Amino acid sequence: MKLHNFIFAIVLLIVANAATGEIVINNNDGSSEGFNDPTPVTPVGGNAAITLGQARLNLFRHASLMLEEMINITVPVQVDAKMESLGGDANSAVLGGASPTIGAINFSGAPLADTWYVIALANTLSGSDLAPGVDDITTTFNSDVDGDVVLGSTRWYYGFDNSANTDIKFLPTVQHEIVHGLGFLTFMNASGVLLNDFQDAYVRHLEDHNTPPYKLTEMTDAQRAAALIEDGALHWVGDNVRAASSNLVDGTFGDHVLMYAPNPYADGSSVSHFDISVRPSDLMEPFLTSNPDTIMTAALLEDLGWTVLTHTPSQPAANIAATAQIAGISNQTFSLGVTATNTDTDNVPHASIEFPVPSNITLTNVSPTTGSCTTHDSLLRCNLGTLAATTSVVALTLDATINDNQQTTLGFNLSSPLFDNDVSNNLAELTLNPQPVIPDISVANAMATEGDPGDNTQLSFTINLSTATALDVDVDYMTSENSAVSGLDYLQVSGTLTIPAGSTSGLVSVPLIPDNEIEPNETLTLTLSNPVNGTIVSANATGTIVDDDAPSSSASGGGGGGSMGLFLLALLLALVYRHRSTIKKHAQSYAANASRNETSS
Repeated sequence: MKLHNFIFAIVLLIVANAATGEIVINNNDGSSEGFNDPTPVTPVGGNAAITLGQARLNLFRHASLMLEEMINITVPVQVDAKMESLGGDANSAVLGGASPTIGAINFSGAPLADTWYVIALANTLSGSDLAPGVDDITTTFNSDVDGDVVLGSTRWYYGFDNSANTDIKFLPTVQHEIVHGLGFLTFMNASGVLLNDFQDAYVRHLEDHNTPPYKLTEMTDAQRAAALIEDGALHWVGDNVRAASSNLVDGTFGDHVLMYAPNPYADGSSVSHFDISVRPSDLMEPFLTSNPDTIMTAALLEDLGWTVLTHTPSQPAANIAATAQIAGISNQTFSLGVTATNTDTDNVPHASIEFPVPSNITLTNVSPTTGSCTTHDSLLRCNLGTLAATTSVVALTLDATINDNQQTTLGFNLSSPLFDNDVSNNLAELTLNPQPVIPDISVANAMATEGDPGDNTQLSFTINLSTATALDVDVDYMTSENSAVSGLDYLQVSGTLTIPAGSTSGLVSVPLIPDNEIEPNETLTLTLSNPVNGTIVSANATGTIVDDDAPSSSASGGGGGGSMGLFLLALLLALVYRHRSTIKKHAQSYAANASRNETSS
């Protein structure tokens, strides 16, 4: 089967603003898992993604955009993102975890000497990347939540909105973990031991209200260990949190805010969260709550050294509309135009296009002008990166082989981390009607034995196609005389042969008129013309009628008498054939005169 290539040229147009600093999501999941899971999903809550992996990525970036709005990031924060099986049961499960990869101390620009800072904050404070090539934060989230065992029928909710539902919202979970990586934790361990005996930017703001000398940085290791499990007595005393505590109705001691300090110590949760008594519920409590506030979270980040831009970041939103049409067809080239317009002024980073690749298409080349493309099972995903501040055009060219040359619907989805009230605008499809294969048409010579009078003998010509095609192939045919005479040796035939789609040959049969006359083999010609959906490369074929009338044998006498008998027999046959040829010529002359008389009448 002949294969044909079709090129799809895709242009993405998005209005966007450039970011001064950003949280970069580095997807470290393997093919077809986690953030690359190609399982189809329905767009929900302003998230236009149509696959599970892209829905997760969009939400992760949406959460990052909100945090970028909250704090001033001068050096991009690199985040290692993974979803893994973390287990759990029908009633409880670890939703996720995050931590800074390293800390920095006594760097240029550090506000305090001999004090540990998480690397993301240290980079911003120094104005440079202190650990090039190293992710600043590592995060892991529980993919088992989307199954049927862990937490029962409850699933992750990947909408950007705050819709009331029983599912677990991925948005505040991701924000919570990234904030840990931004510094909302201590390097001190459960035994009260400081990292290399140096304080960190977090522990210096903690005090135990019940135990002198109160400040944890002035305590012994044993005193600190006791303070970490003194529920209700461990407080945050940073100036910005104390100023923001007026927004709380519970969880405070004066203007101090209570920190999570259960007994026994809860590894990974104790100290590095606000207490569960804080009201309104805050993003950085140890247990996920519905629609948590971020006022206290922002205030604590400010105490650590971050410059806070807003305590209550808003939803980054836009109306992104994608449309598609065939812009032009030339031979085997298709030009597909995709346009998206953002009427908002928000940034549109990491815009993505997804193509579920039909089974009859093989992609041989994918080349975006920015970003990169990967294939996961039958899903092509192109992450186009952060677009420029002004109107940007990103061209995406795909070279595809349509293996069966059938009409094919190519659906695609355009999505981004922006909240979109009408996600139906992000979906489109294009029906491709490729030019069919045009086969070569040829006819082969044919041969048949004449037979005896009364026999139904046929001279069959095979009409061949060079390849099967998706369309019926039609071709006209007609016989003409050579030494065989129409009406005496065969019946004249003409008409149109149809070779059905998918077939590669057809037959044209010429009825023969058998006789018992002894004569040489005779020929006629079959001619093809007027092809439809094919090209004639061999228009004429010769049909040979093989004579099967042998002379009767007789007993021969002796000597020359036998030779004379054979001579007389041969002479007789020659006279008979000459006479028969004269009859054919008279018949042809008669037919021609009859035709002229009919025309002139």
